[in-house]
Amino acid sequence: MDDDDLGYPPGMAGLDAMAGLGGLGGMGGLGGLGGMGGLGGLGGMGGLGGLGGFGGGGMEDLYGGGGVHYTGTLLDGTKFDSSRDRDAPFKFTLGQGQVIKGWDLGIKTMKKVKYEVRLEDGTVVAESDGVEFTVKDGHFCPAISKAVKTMKKNEKALLTVKPQYGFGEQGRPAARDEAAIPPNATLHINLELVSWKAVTEIGNDKKILKKILHEGEGYERPSDCTLVRVKLIGKLEDGTIFVTRGHDGDEPFEFKTDEDQVVEGLDKAVLSMKKGEVALVTIPPEYAFGSDETRQDLSVVPPNSTVYYEVELVSFDKEKESWDMKENTEKIEAAAKKKDEGNAWFKMEKYARASKRYGKALNFIEYDSSFSEEEKQLSKPLKVSCKLNNAACKLKLKDYKEAKELCTEVLELDSMNVKAFYRRAQAHMCLVDFDLAELDIKKALEIDPDNRDVKMGYRRLKEKVKEQKRKETKLYGNMISKLSKLEDSETEGGTTQAPSKKHGLWPLTALLRRLFTRSDGSKESMLWLVLRLLIPVVLLVAVCVAFYMRSGPPEVDCINC
Repeated sequence: MDDDDLGYPPGMAGLDAMAGLGGLGGMGGLGGLGGMGGLGGLGGMGGLGGLGGFGGGGMEDLYGGGGVHYTGTLLDGTKFDSSRDRDAPFKFTLGQGQVIKGWDLGIKTMKKVKYEVRLEDGTVVAESDGVEFTVKDGHFCPAISKAVKTMKKNEKALLTVKPQYGFGEQGRPAARDEAAIPPNATLHINLELVSWKAVTEIGNDKKILKKILHEGEGYERPSDCTLVRVKLIGKLEDGTIFVTRGHDGDEPFEFKTDEDQVVEGLDKAVLSMKKGEVALVTIPPEYAFGSDETRQDLSVVPPNSTVYYEVELVSFDKEKESWDMKENTEKIEAAAKKKDEGNAWFKMEKYARASKRYGKALNFIEYDSSFSEEEKQLSKPLKVSCKLNNAACKLKLKDYKEAKELCTEVLELDSMNVKAFYRRAQAHMCLVDFDLAELDIKKALEIDPDNRDVKMGYRRLKEKVKEQKRKETKLYGNMISKLSKLEDSETEGGTTQAPSKKHGLWPLTALLRRLFTRSDGSKESMLWLVLRLLIPVVLLVAVCVAFYMRSGPPEVDCINC
């Protein structure tokens, strides 16, 4: 597969000319060529983008860096500048004001078209089998991703740049071997896109950025707990190198992913790489060294520093998956090992990592149709233990629904498991299902009446219920008091008076009174008296539900492995 066959992967964040993505082309339009505006051009589909080769560069190549060959001419054909005369493409960063405004916008909004432009009388004023562009503020979407998706590697384009996006009313005097540009000059600029490189966002919050400098091979990537070998150079924003590994004849640096052996941002980035891939990774402080000053091999990393790693993934050894294991005994042993790893992470209060280990342990033994009876007897306690421990992790991570489901799965394997009943009760309490929580706790006490943890949990539940009842009683009393005052104000002096608007329920109360008062007006009906009581009850229920939803979770007992 050659470079131009590469597609546009999902999750792509930003694209640039020298360091960005050429991708799917769009139907291009032509407007304002050579002063003519608003004419539609015939669209041509831009091809799939290709990946540029490995290249170095400093911090300016991080985002949206443009690398182009160009020749600039005036309308009369006078050449005023050319990168080809210097035999090197010009590099710049999109959107940073390093070039004339029209050029900057042009790179970001290129559309590939075959065109023919005519006047109203049919006269052809422009014709080309190549590519033509007009830069107009707001004409195309300003997003960088839409800019370079329209061009392929080595594609050439002609920009027609109006004065307001060139050198404006001032023009530009001659400089060195470059010709002068008159005021209000419209410029034609030939461009060639030299290369692009993909920039991807990593993590749920997409704060870690990875720019691919060189594509890797194959399709496999490391997973959690994979032994990886990398070459890396770590830099600060000013270019100071604070660490280098695997260079100058040194062996590649080895570490296990998701084991806290490197900063979190680097760990996550390596998980997204393929063998042989080279990438520049930008890591914000919260995924690097945080707010503390940190001493590294070659330099001190100041507090709150964004750091940059150039990383090459040399090779990696993934752990065996269950389908790679031929013997069931090997699966059981692997599950036991993962469970022990999970226990170690739990004790360090790394609950997310512990949960992953318990989940991976279950993957080895969850499907046991090929197991012998003896192997099933060996794997069953492991299943129960991993599910229970994972439920404890989920409680700590406030994933109460998942914790409840895991406990239910345990009870399907062992219907008398006290821990499963108790942890499911904790999940019910956090989900404000107090009745279900009480049922599970009572069931646990039936099985083990002397269980100290369950008894303490039951006391906490009772205290919580009592506290809610006290609040309900107080709230109900206040509502009845307000309604009584409202009735007194309406019937004062033996006549019906307009209720005070300070009572929030006065329109509803007045309406219901009219509907359920006897026709002679002498005495209220019994139905009205009943409704007087029902209205605050309904409101009370609504308030209580809202309060329960805001209730904090009870303390989760430590895991008992």
